[in-house]
Amino acid sequence: MKNTNGNRQRAVFRFCLCFVPWALGAFVLSSLREVGFAGEYLGEIELMEVGESGDPNDPNDPNEPTWAEMAVDTYFMIFIDVSDSMRTNDIEAIKKAEEMFVHYLADEVYEGDLYQASKHVILTEVINERYLQHMAAWNLDDPNATRYVNIFFTNEAEQDYYMEGSILYPTDKFMDDLKGNQDSGGFIYGLRNELSQRTFSIGKLYNVGGKQGKNIGGFHPVFAVHLYCAFNNVGEYADVNLADLALSYENIEGGLAVGDYLQCLVDTLDYSTAYISESEADDYSTQTLQQSEKRGQDQGSLFLI
Repeated sequence: MKNTNGNRQRAVFRFCLCFVPWALGAFVLSSLREVGFAGEYLGEIELMEVGESGDPNDPNDPNEPTWAEMAVDTYFMIFIDVSDSMRTNDIEAIKKAEEMFVHYLADEVYEGDLYQASKHVILTEVINERYLQHMAAWNLDDPNATRYVNIFFTNEAEQDYYMEGSILYPTDKFMDDLKGNQDSGGFIYGLRNELSQRTFSIGKLYNVGGKQGKNIGGFHPVFAVHLYCAFNNVGEYADVNLADLALSYENIEGGLAVGDYLQCLVDTLDYSTAYISESEADDYSTQTLQQSEKRGQDQGSLFLI
């Protein structure tokens, strides 16, 4: 009986020796999983080289910059429509994707410098659905910056940019945001005016819930029709030529995972779609002064409302 108790004690002791390291390992592993949360998503990112279309007859141009080269000193202005029509789970997933994107940018571009990366990614929640204004927004803390990628997540813009009964006709607000109306006493600066201040610019609108499987339209089919007309010069949009201003859009499904939204952010930086206007070195001082003067006007700051 005494030997049996001794065996039991030894068995319990061996169990403890096994269990404690396992428990500690589980705790450490759990902690590492939390620390490596960004890596869990970042490892899944597909970084397509510039010019890579998947067509073997369309090789990359070796003279074009890589993704990392394009991202240096580029400001990523990310806007989320938080109006009532946007679903909370999409809003939260996009916010988390933005956090992951900052880490990705730090690793790929700024040699792990999270502070520099965070300075170049600016997230703004808006209820204004006038997407052209958001495509023209700049970092007010750096008025001399000239490289921008503007990204807007929304799911409709009814009343502001279109009416269901007149889908082929842009509203006055749409045209004001595109061209500006200062000459007529208005306060809108206009996307075309803003682009004259930039050397590199891309604007991308993601229509959240604008696609369900293979079906385009989603929750607000009229918005999908508006986007098609506006970006393909249909009807009274014949002369807007948004593609010439480096603007594009994409219908995406609602309820996407954080990793999918993160991929959207990475994919937006596409050299083939960018507006590029490199200034001459001799003109740099003059150009910088003009940018500071124009962007300092009150009408410019109204883009961020």
